[in-house]
Amino acid sequence: MPAAAVYLINDHADYLNMATNSIAMLRKFNKNIKVLCLVVDGKVSFPDELNVEVVSVENLDKNYFPSNKEHLKNISYDPFLYIDSDTFIFDDIEKIFNLYPQSFVGCENKWAYGKRFDLFKPFNSGVVLFRGSSNKIVYDNFSVKLNNINDDHPKLCEWLNKYNPWTKEEFLMSQIVENSTTEKTFFERNHVKITENVYDFININSIIFHTYTNNWGKLRVNNFKGSKLRPKLA
Repeated sequence: MPAAAVYLINDHADYLNMATNSIAMLRKFNKNIKVLCLVVDGKVSFPDELNVEVVSVENLDKNYFPSNKEHLKNISYDPFLYIDSDTFIFDDIEKIFNLYPQSFVGCENKWAYGKRFDLFKPFNSGVVLFRGSSNKIVYDNFSVKLNNINDDHPKLCEWLNKYNPWTKEEFLMSQIVENSTTEKTFFERNHVKITENVYDFININSIIFHTYTNNWGKLRVNNFKGSKLRPKLA
């Protein structure tokens, strides 16, 4: 199967808006790569020129949307790049596939170290490259594993409950990868960057820039004023 970019959203207008903007930016640099959008419990449509395949999937947990990442185990495109909707694209994403031959690649979740996290090196789950069977290794029976995380990973949950329980999805993902034989590495920040501090918004010099949903609107409204790239958004 060819390479692909994969998004996962629901039909909420905000997420559709973010995904549309991200895909439009992606298409500025690559007109041909496959783009697949999984839509949880809803129906959406994108402009025809974006050439997006839309697939509806069931909601595996109405109280915790990230459980639906289990659907990524069924993706047959190889390799594929999972991209959160609140992500900005500034170059051809196929460069990422060529730069990283590993089976699993993501950004390092460095904020956790400031909270004395020392169990393993955690990945951020907002932009992840999957190759081979790594998506199946990570996401097989994932929603059940999330429900059992307190019993199966008590030390991890003790830390999560203290600092940020909402992020249990990406820390469980990281734990699974850590315990597997999957070949893994972190993205270089000039390839894929995630928000770490306010200075990241000033100098954006990466192929992909992943932010958090509550910062997405600020970035788009400001049109990246002050950035050396000063990109024109979709």
